[in-house]
Amino acid sequence: FTGLQYSQWQCNFVFASTLSQEFPDWEAFVRAFSVDACYISTTLGMYSPTALSRWNAINNFWNGSCFGIAAANALAFTHRNNFTNKFPTFPGFTDPISLTSNNNVIPVMSELFTHQFGNPTKQNRRGRWNTITPNESLNETKQMLLADYVTLRTLSIWNNNGGGGHNILPYELEQDNIQKELYYLYVYDNSYPSNSSLILIDTSGNSNKGTWLTTYAWSSWGGPKYLMLEVPAINYLSDAILPKRTEDYVSPFLMSGDDLDIYTNIGVNTSIVDGSGNVTGYVNGTIFNEIPNSIPLIYLNGSETPPYGYSLTTDNYSVQIDSVESDTLQTFFFTGNKTFIYERTGVTNTETDRLFFDGEMSAANPDQDNKSISLVNIINESNQEKLFALRQVTLVQNDSVKIENPDDNRMNFISFGSGGDFAALGLTIYVDEGNDGTIDDTLNVDNTVDVEDDQGSLIPTEYKLEQNYPNPFNPTTTIRYSIPEAGLVTLNVYNILGEEIATLVNEEKTAGNYEIEFDASNLSSGIYFYRIQTGSLTK
Repeated sequence: FTGLQYSQWQCNFVFASTLSQEFPDWEAFVRAFSVDACYISTTLGMYSPTALSRWNAINNFWNGSCFGIAAANALAFTHRNNFTNKFPTFPGFTDPISLTSNNNVIPVMSELFTHQFGNPTKQNRRGRWNTITPNESLNETKQMLLADYVTLRTLSIWNNNGGGGHNILPYELEQDNIQKELYYLYVYDNSYPSNSSLILIDTSGNSNKGTWLTTYAWSSWGGPKYLMLEVPAINYLSDAILPKRTEDYVSPFLMSGDDLDIYTNIGVNTSIVDGSGNVTGYVNGTIFNEIPNSIPLIYLNGSETPPYGYSLTTDNYSVQIDSVESDTLQTFFFTGNKTFIYERTGVTNTETDRLFFDGEMSAANPDQDNKSISLVNIINESNQEKLFALRQVTLVQNDSVKIENPDDNRMNFISFGSGGDFAALGLTIYVDEGNDGTIDDTLNVDNTVDVEDDQGSLIPTEYKLEQNYPNPFNPTTTIRYSIPEAGLVTLNVYNILGEEIATLVNEEKTAGNYEIEFDASNLSSGIYFYRIQTGSLTK
């Protein structure tokens, strides 16, 4: 797009740390979202920091292109002229199945695959994923196939019993002659192109809301949820966008201030906990989706992969991440016109990272070893983007830091704890006019941040006893609690008869946020209750 070498330093060195096999590639992302959305200037090689962050958050190793192939087939069958006009280098064909993969086919599949990360696809999923029933999807499919002029929509299925998502193309619907409650939905599945692949829908199942199962593959995926038609395929011939465009905002990556996307390394244990103790995330191979209106985001590639991120409504959340197998952990928060990025290298799978979101982002270190982290904050405005990068920030145990934007012109960096003498540090600002990689000016600023010592955690304002996680559990679970002032804290566990069977905490505690592990390996299976008492307060 620029005729230049990929920038190795822009947006916190995104390309410098990118592997060549990551998918979708940058070119596919740009073609799906448009050049104007992803570059400030192609002539000067100036990238949009928000676009680079979005791409960096969603790319991963290739595990299939099912969404792109199904979309291409839908377009080839019913919008052939539009399709060939959009992709003039795509090989000529009589039937799409006759084509073999080559360098003219792969970029089209990759571009169409990338549309699942933007609107209207993402918006369609957010509004219906948790609520649409198999019978409702069946009725929508009937209406689509009965239309005089069929505008095809691909069909997405997600695993009811674990991770994984797939996208296929429905083309025929048949009702059983005897068991009228049964329907056979014939689909074209690129993973099994020579099969008569079908999905069986039982309209009487799940209290007449319907259940589904595949009869040719992914036989364990079916159930009462996660069968949904995507938007009409003709939409994929236009640029993907993340928000609704507005007259006073030209960036396509602006989100509503009520929406929050959280992305982190795929496959790591991730627990996002709201103020009521509900958990959304992925822990020890199990997907949790307890937070109201939350959605785990799963690649539609035909593979049983864990979520790559989570879509939520804006609220206060605590995020815990552990069991990271790679050397580097990256976690992204996208909301409104703000982006927050947390990055840490030298990670081991025995360490835990604690992050917090309350409209801004905080990070804490619960482990004994010191951690060196990097933080990035991007403010995406109507005519420019502002990026703040803080690198090599050291956190000792129980230290925490916070980055916040009091307005669209400022970023505050706040340190809670005693791990670093921030008051003695200065700030050097390098000014690059024109974003061309040349430093034009240097500013030295004395530090004006007050250092507060609260033993490293954000001081809570109320007593809180959170829902244990995971729940159910076997044999251990974690209980979190918060106290706004010092005092004697007692945390006991009781069986269903009200008999005390364990004392987890019985000591003086300073104000702060705490967690304790409950090991029930010596107890029988059943229901247990826990209670906290501090001073005169009991919960």
